[in-house]
Amino acid sequence: MALPAAAAEAMSAVLTRTDIALPTFTDDQAVFGDRTPTDTIRRLRQAGVTEMAVKQGPQGSLLADTKTTIEIPAVPHVKVIDTTAAGDAFNGAYLATRLTGAPPAQAAETATTLAAEVITHQGALLPPTPART
Repeated sequence: MALPAAAAEAMSAVLTRTDIALPTFTDDQAVFGDRTPTDTIRRLRQAGVTEMAVKQGPQGSLLADTKTTIEIPAVPHVKVIDTTAAGDAFNGAYLATRLTGAPPAQAAETATTLAAEVITHQGALLPPTPART
C-alpha cells in the first residue's frame, strides 16, 4: 500500500471517532486528494465529524459544523519569517479556547491570531515576554 493510501486509511479510521478536526488543507489534499477545502469539509462531515476548522494558511480557515460553514480570515499584513509550528499553535489555541466554553468562531479567531504571531518569529517557540514568564 502506498504511503498516501496508508495514511488516508489510518486517518479515516480515526475520523469516525473524532468530534473536532483541525486539518490543514494542503495536507488533506496530499493524502486524500481533496480538490478544495470544501471537499475536505464534505469528507469530514461524511465521517461524522461535527466541528472542524480547515486551515488554509494565508487564506485563513473555513470553520464548519454539520450544517454551516463560515470563513475566518487570516490576520492581514503579517511578515512571515517561519511557519514552523503555526498549525500546532492554531490547534492548541483553538482547543484551549473551546475548553473555556467559547464558541467555535471565537476559538478560530483566537487561534488565527496566535498562529499569525508565531509565524513572525524564527523557530517553533515565541520569545519570552513578561506576560509569558
